[in-house]
Amino acid sequence: MAEQSVSRTAIVTGGASGISLCVVKLLLKEGYRISILDLSEGDLSNEISTADKSRVLFLSCDVSNWATVRKAFEDTREAFGQINVVVNGAGVYEPKWSSFWEATETETYKTVDINLSGSIYITRLAIRDFIRSRLAGATVVNLSSVAGQRASFYCPLYTASKWGISGFTRAMGTLEDQLGIRVVAIAPGIVKTPLWTRNAEKISMLSEMDEWVTPEEVAEAILDVIKGAHEYRGGDVIEVLKNRRRLVPLAELPSGPGSTASNSSAVCASIVEQLVREGESQGGRAML
Repeated sequence: MAEQSVSRTAIVTGGASGISLCVVKLLLKEGYRISILDLSEGDLSNEISTADKSRVLFLSCDVSNWATVRKAFEDTREAFGQINVVVNGAGVYEPKWSSFWEATETETYKTVDINLSGSIYITRLAIRDFIRSRLAGATVVNLSSVAGQRASFYCPLYTASKWGISGFTRAMGTLEDQLGIRVVAIAPGIVKTPLWTRNAEKISMLSEMDEWVTPEEVAEAILDVIKGAHEYRGGDVIEVLKNRRRLVPLAELPSGPGSTASNSSAVCASIVEQLVREGESQGGRAML
C-alpha cells in the first residue's frame, strides 16, 4: 500500500507524542510526507528513523493560535506541495491550568480553544486547501472521545470540547457528496497516553478492573479512515475501545412541529457554491 501514497502529504497536530505520534509512524510506512504541528519536539528525533526524517517537517505550533496555524499550512505547502490529509490530534485533558473547577483562567478556556476551536479552524483551512488543489478524496480526521457521548462532571470543559468535535464532524458530512472531501471523527476510550499516565488525579479514577486502549489501536483506526477502509463516510463518528470499534449512531433526532427547517437544503447548496467560488478565485477548481 505504501507505493500508492508516494508524494502524498499529511499534517498531524500533536504529532510529537501519544496517539498522533503513532499516526505519524503509520503514515510514514505508507509513504507519506508529514508535517508535525506541536508545541515541542519532545523525543521525536528518537522516535523517527534516520531514513524517514527527510519526509518529516516539525513546526512549532500552538493550534489555538490561528496566525501560527496559517503559517504552518504555508510552510507545509512550501516544503511538500499539496496537502492530502489532516489529522487533528492535538488536545489537552482539562489540566489544572485550564480547568472549569479550578477557575484559573480569566479570559478564555484554553481547553476549548485547543481541543475544539483549533480543530475547527484547521478543518476550515484544510477544506480551502483541498478545493484549491482540486483534491477529491482528501480527508480530515478529528479526534473526539467517548467523553463526547457522556456527561462527565469532573471534566466539563473536556466533555464540552469533545461533544463539540463530534457535532462539528457530523455537520461536515455533506462535504463528501458535494465536494469529495471526507471529515470523520475517531472517539477513543481510555487511552494509555501521557494525558492519563502523567496525571495522578486522573489515574486515581481507574481501578484494576479497567482496561487501557492502546494509542496504536486508535492510530490504526485513523489509518483505516484515511485509506477509505470499512466504508467510513464523511460525518461518521467511530468509537474505538479495547479490541472493538463501532459507528456511533446519531442521537434521536427531534421531530414534530417546531423542529423543522424545510429549506435548509437550499442554504447548504449555496454554501457549496461559495466554496467552489472560493477555490476558483485561488486558482483551483473544485471537483464536483
